[in-house]
Amino acid sequence: MSTLSTTNLKNPSSGSNNIVLATNGSTTIATLTGTTLTDPAITGTILEDVFTIADGAAFEVDPGNGSIQLITLGTSRTPKATNFVAGESITLMVNDGTSTSYTLTWTDATWGTGGVIWKGGSAPTLAATGYSVIQFWKVGSQVYGASVGNVA
Repeated sequence: MSTLSTTNLKNPSSGSNNIVLATNGSTTIATLTGTTLTDPAITGTILEDVFTIADGAAFEVDPGNGSIQLITLGTSRTPKATNFVAGESITLMVNDGTSTSYTLTWTDATWGTGGVIWKGGSAPTLAATGYSVIQFWKVGSQVYGASVGNVA
């Protein structure tokens, strides 16, 4: 078993210890706090968090839980986006749960004035089986949405 070692580097512009590199001998982990990366080059695969939302009357779509989120509906719902910050985006996979045609109402004010603004002008109809895949992104105080399509 390797020993975890940590090295603190000073940010030349602020003099603070806000870049931490930790290694266990084979993996280096970088934690950046209060640091802006300009045109970073990423080598390898980016691992996205996948989160399953618990069904509820006004379930929360929160990018802080992961960039890919799944929900299986128990009935028609009106989701919220209280913690959605400008510049964030997520992919939401909605499973209707049955052959019943449930709907999602995207008019809650947490999505922006009048709710989600949809590519094509209206919210997608959910697939009767499998997942309806929807992409959301926030610009300023408004969330925008687009249907990616349906998957079995």
